[in-house]
Amino acid sequence: MPGAPPTCALADIVAGYEVPANEYQRVEVRRLQTLVGTVLSLCNDVMSFPREIGVIWNLPNILIAQGMSQQEAITNTVRIHNNVVGEYFDLEARITSWAGAELRRFLNDMGTLMRGHYDWARQQKRYAATDNYFFDATVEPEDFRAARRENAKDA
Repeated sequence: MPGAPPTCALADIVAGYEVPANEYQRVEVRRLQTLVGTVLSLCNDVMSFPREIGVIWNLPNILIAQGMSQQEAITNTVRIHNNVVGEYFDLEARITSWAGAELRRFLNDMGTLMRGHYDWARQQKRYAATDNYFFDATVEPEDFRAARRENAKDA
């Protein structure tokens, strides 16, 4: 998660708009940025697992050290990831109800950041977990896609 706060902080500036400080500084928006960082970190842990077998800071390896098989560790990490994504969408929907136009754009950009990282990771040789492990439907459940479409309509 170390790269998430600066990335989030620069998103609006780089894109040529600015979220008003009174909205950006709200605890809900800060929490949302923490969730983005957690999603990126967990996605990275899963996707880079084959390259990082034995690396202690990778969550699947921590779970393996606690007695899980590699597949169980991947499955549990994906489940945790999806729970955090679900929390993100719930919070995003609550924020959207009071957000101004710039903050709604920022919310969209945070979703794009998460999706972009996921898509990029799936195409990289380093990130080969999808070639070696079973992810079933937990990678991107339909309810997440539906929530994203619903929130986008409100933006």
